[in-house]
Amino acid sequence: MSDWSVSKVKLFVVLGASPLMVALKDLAEANGAHFLVVTSPDQEKSIDPSLNAVTVETLDDPSLTQAIEQFGVGPSTRLGLSLGARWIFKRPFIQNMFCGNLLNAHGARLPIDRGGGGFSWRILRRDRIGALLLHLVDEGVDTGEIVAFENYVVPRACQTPSEIQQDYRARLTTFIEKELSPCFQGKLSLARKGQSEHLSAYWPRLNSKRHAWIDWSWEPQEIESLILAFDEPYPGAQTECKFGTAILKSAQLHGGEHGVHPFQAGLISRHEGSWIVVALSGGWSLIVESVTDEAGNDLVAKLRPGDRFFTPTTRLMAAVSNRVTVGPLS
Repeated sequence: MSDWSVSKVKLFVVLGASPLMVALKDLAEANGAHFLVVTSPDQEKSIDPSLNAVTVETLDDPSLTQAIEQFGVGPSTRLGLSLGARWIFKRPFIQNMFCGNLLNAHGARLPIDRGGGGFSWRILRRDRIGALLLHLVDEGVDTGEIVAFENYVVPRACQTPSEIQQDYRARLTTFIEKELSPCFQGKLSLARKGQSEHLSAYWPRLNSKRHAWIDWSWEPQEIESLILAFDEPYPGAQTECKFGTAILKSAQLHGGEHGVHPFQAGLISRHEGSWIVVALSGGWSLIVESVTDEAGNDLVAKLRPGDRFFTPTTRLMAAVSNRVTVGPLS
C-alpha cells in the first residue's frame, strides 16, 4: 500500500470544535500557513471568539467555499482536520476542497471503537488503554485508512470523562504537532494502514437523559462504571427516590460493609452527613457524595437510612430502545 503524502501545506482548515484549536492556529501560523476554523451552529458557542470561525449548517454552503478560497490557496496545498465535526463528509467535498487530504482525530482504537459516545463507552467497559489516532476521512464513519497511531495507559487518577478528556487533549496536542509539523515545512509522508473489518465494532452516541438510568440489579462494578461514565462533564446517572428523579455523581465502590441480599440493593444503609452509603449485591456498597434533583438541588441532606433508590422498568427499557443521532443543528 502506498504512503499518504501531502505537499507543503499553505492552509490548515480545522472542522468541528475543540479546545485544541487555538494551539493548532499557533502551529500553522508559526510555520507561515493560513488557518481557518469551520464549525456548525450547535458548536459555535464553544469556539474561542479569537478564531473567527465560519459557521455553516451544510458543507455545500457557498459561504464555506468563499471562506476557503479567499486565501488563494489551491486544494493540493490545503490540509483538513476534523475534531468532533458534526457532518458526514462526502467524496466530492473531500476531493474538491482538499484533494483527499482530510484527516479525523479519533480518541479510541480503530476499528474496535468506531462511532460516538466519547469516553463513556470505554469507561463502561473499563478500558484503560488510551489512543491517539489520525485517519483519512472517507464516506464511512471512522472507516478511513490510519496514518498515525499511538496508544498509552490512561493515568490511574483519571476516572471521569472530564478527567480522561483533559489528559487526552493534552496528549493529542503534542501528538498532532509531532505528526503534522513536517507538512508545513515540506512534504509529509506517512504509511497508510487499512482497518480490519472483521475486528470492527460500532458504538452509537449516548445521551445522559435517555441512557444513564441505573439498573440496581446489575453487578456492583457495572453500576459504578455507569455512574462514572456519565459523571463530569455530563449531567450524571439517574434513578428514582421518594423525591422523584435523583442524579448521582462522585460514587465509588466500598467493600467494608456487611453482606447484603440482592433485594437490599439500592437501599441507603447509612448517612454520613455529606455522603451516603448505598447497599449493592455481592457484599459491596456504594459511597455516593453527590445526589441532586433535576433542578440541581442537593438531595443528600434530605435522604435518610432506609430510603431506597429504584429505577422503573419503563425507564430501563427506554434506555436500551432509544438511539441518539447528532447533526450540525443538535
